[in-house]
Amino acid sequence: MNLTLRTIPDNEARTLVAGVSDIAYSEEFCALQKKRYGMHSEFAGVYENDALRAVIPVNYIPGEKAFSVHKDYTRPHVVSGGAIDWQEAARALKDAYGVRYAELNVAGGAAGKSPLSAFVLTLPDGKTHDDIMGGYDKKTRNEVRKANKFNFILQTGGAEMLDAFWGLYRVNMKRHGTPPRSRPFFDELFGYYDGKCRIIGAFDGDTLAGANLFLMHNAYLRLALNVSDVAYWEKCVNDLLYDAMIAAYYAQGIRFFDFGPSLNKDVSHNRFKLGFGAQQIPIVTYAAGSRWHAVRKWAANKRHALRIRLRRTLQKP
Repeated sequence: MNLTLRTIPDNEARTLVAGVSDIAYSEEFCALQKKRYGMHSEFAGVYENDALRAVIPVNYIPGEKAFSVHKDYTRPHVVSGGAIDWQEAARALKDAYGVRYAELNVAGGAAGKSPLSAFVLTLPDGKTHDDIMGGYDKKTRNEVRKANKFNFILQTGGAEMLDAFWGLYRVNMKRHGTPPRSRPFFDELFGYYDGKCRIIGAFDGDTLAGANLFLMHNAYLRLALNVSDVAYWEKCVNDLLYDAMIAAYYAQGIRFFDFGPSLNKDVSHNRFKLGFGAQQIPIVTYAAGSRWHAVRKWAANKRHALRIRLRRTLQKP
């Protein structure tokens, strides 16, 4: 296989990816990558012997590094043919952009070693809510029904729900020993995505028991955050939130519900997602660059994990 990459002119690229259901192909995502990370964003074609095989987003810093998606993952938009050698595509990305390091984080590529997976529920047209629930695991169906008995008040909105959401989010991050994102981080998210960024919350009176924050593009929904009050776990508030989100946005044309990435070793969390009928899709990293870059990335990941463990230890009574 002889793969090359070439930048696709913006007008042509936007036509090619107009119907792609993945947030990495949205104008909002590209603009936010520039704002947060100083990354230029465009689309590149993966060619085999001059035949277009796939289109991928590219976030890059000239002369330094290039990614399919920086600090995220995507399912490449395959245009034609069968399997693609994504390791060769990563080398082609490095050569095409003249950078020292290139990285593709691919969900649904060839099998490979990976600590992470995405969990995606794909639904066809013409389903009723009962049909959708029929695809849930029996335990999940029972927990959704149990949650409905507690008369939670479901509310969906945008930035006006951030005060309640951010308060519960900070409590959750403290429990996990993870540094919380700042409030401006979320304000910025809603500012860029506007109506494509939503929150669905379950209230017990004036108390927010749990909430999902998610992003949308075309027929795709990505769950960015799920937060909940531990006191309401026995009432299955998270099952209720997932089911309500699926029901409401399936009715609005969403067909791909991406519940976000999880570590493969996080068995209980993954079992919860799989209970809604999601498919587990490995997220495989294909990198091209010097050994120094690989070691540097490995060390950064280790430092991040160590900081989280230390915070958790210090928070224990």
